[in-house]
Amino acid sequence: MDDIDLLKKFEEESSSTLEDIAELKNKFNYFEIIKKEESEIVHSNVLAWIFNPKSNHNLQAAFLTQFASKIGIRLKKKQIENTHVKREYSTERKRPDILITDYSTYFIVIENKIEASVTDFQLKNYYESLNKEFWYVPVSSRYFVFLTPKGDKPNHESWRIVDYNFIYKLLTNIFEKQSLNICNQSRDFLEQYTNVLGKDILKSKDEVKELCEKLYMKYKEALDLIYEYRMEKHKIIIKIINDIISKNTNLHSKETESKQIKFISKKLDKAFEKYTKDSRKGFRPIYLEFQIDYDHSEKLTLCLKSSLKDLKEEYKSNLVNEIKAIKDNNAKKDLFDKTENISVSGYDTLWKIDFLSENEYRNLTVDELRTKIEETMETFCEEILPDFEDFFENIFETQNKN
Repeated sequence: MDDIDLLKKFEEESSSTLEDIAELKNKFNYFEIIKKEESEIVHSNVLAWIFNPKSNHNLQAAFLTQFASKIGIRLKKKQIENTHVKREYSTERKRPDILITDYSTYFIVIENKIEASVTDFQLKNYYESLNKEFWYVPVSSRYFVFLTPKGDKPNHESWRIVDYNFIYKLLTNIFEKQSLNICNQSRDFLEQYTNVLGKDILKSKDEVKELCEKLYMKYKEALDLIYEYRMEKHKIIIKIINDIISKNTNLHSKETESKQIKFISKKLDKAFEKYTKDSRKGFRPIYLEFQIDYDHSEKLTLCLKSSLKDLKEEYKSNLVNEIKAIKDNNAKKDLFDKTENISVSGYDTLWKIDFLSENEYRNLTVDELRTKIEETMETFCEEILPDFEDFFENIFETQNKN
């Protein structure tokens, strides 16, 4: 089978699976958006909320009682009714992550560690302080739990081991059984949280990964061929920008390189045509330039650049002085915000804005990139470019009259 037939077969047979992958990949998850998938504080906050039978998650005491049963305590109705859940409960020696207690007959202390490790005496200090403070609670009803993703061994013998796999299975099981009784907001939140537990804390194979592996095993040759001829992100952005410029009747491209696109508006081009040393070559002393930094910061910027060596001598000094005057007098202060070092012989940046931030450059899909660049370009052409055009057009008209 030749390459064309291979790709056609892949396209025909895999379209539905690719759609499934795209849908799963783009599924909304609050924890991923705020970049807190592995934050101990966030997980402790969520778990404390789930443990509390009085919380608004509609799970009642299901999670608390089944967790308590796992570590060896069967909670009675009155104990559950009197239960309080505290985050970072203050003792004489620091603050354990979660305290669950009725302040009378039992307490459960949970120290949650996802990435960080406990200090040498941390667990010992918690153990001694809480035993001292809750001296009236029966010794047999004092429970110290060390919670980690893989069930790490604590450095104190009185702490019980619980791993996040148990939390994940317990929460998933309860969620499935009680999902109809849970309000939509709580259901969405709990579903997103269990997904984060499985994917980011337990590092288990998620549905996306399984589908990708299945697809790759079946269509390895076609996918390897696609990867060989793939377009890198900066090339995709270059193509999007060139498409936008070509469709805009007021703009035309001057030069495209791997990291730069030089272009100019027709009005600017006409304004400078008479005053450029060799206008036939298409060089202009003022031009617009997209710059793509994909080696370091990964972002897209738009600049107004000057190369006054291409301007006729009699206009150079006047243009430089007018630009500096705007800067010095704070007139149209946003028009030229990079003019400190403007010269009559070198290349200078007169103005600059970010078109794509690092986060947008890295994370937006191709369609989202196109939409973002189109919207920002439309704003630039309507609100900023006319000011540049008017300024340079007026400079030359005024000088010629004088």
